[in-house]
Amino acid sequence: MKKNKTPLTQPLSEPELTWLQNHLEAISQTCDDSMTLETVDGLFCALIINPVMAKPVEWMKLVFGKSLESKSESELEKVLMLLIRYWNQLYPLIENYPNINPADICFPRLIEHQYNPKVELAEKWIRGFYCGMDYCRKEWDVFLTESDNVLLFSTISVLDKTNDNVADEKRLALSKQIPATIYALFQYWLKKVDTEKQAIKSKVGRNDLCPCGSGKKYKKCCDA
Repeated sequence: MKKNKTPLTQPLSEPELTWLQNHLEAISQTCDDSMTLETVDGLFCALIINPVMAKPVEWMKLVFGKSLESKSESELEKVLMLLIRYWNQLYPLIENYPNINPADICFPRLIEHQYNPKVELAEKWIRGFYCGMDYCRKEWDVFLTESDNVLLFSTISVLDKTNDNVADEKRLALSKQIPATIYALFQYWLKKVDTEKQAIKSKVGRNDLCPCGSGKKYKKCCDA
């Protein structure tokens, strides 16, 4: 009997979001190069606005780090499907930011500082964002040669944990400006590239390649 598949466009429920957060946090406790949900949120923000779109198989390696090789297919499938839905939930919030009710803006997801005071506000989010920038490092390096662009990017760069002189109050105020900055960067790169940006396919044909990047057809991989 075929399993019921949740549409990839369906937002994560609170229980699903909590499970994903706890699961990624548990992995990060034993694998220091894996990502927590806050780090993933930063990674996805950068990858979404980048001039070149990364494939799931590429960012899954960043999310799991060295622990990827030890994960079962069932675990990878569950986490991948949740992360794709997370991506597809985040993408339209960035793309349509000016028209979104402020109460519905849920990025950046700065959660680490709430239960670990040793972690600076936005510290892990920034780490994820920088990892995403590395995917298009040459383009970003050129971008940051222009003074106007450096000023635009300063809302993000000033939150880097290396800036110890940033007071908590200023850090919090700057973090609230991140959505507007992300949207401005999204628009910048959208005008610079010819390829059409889009969310990950909401409907994957059974004969299409699986979005997990395995190289197999969807019907013989995550739809099996």
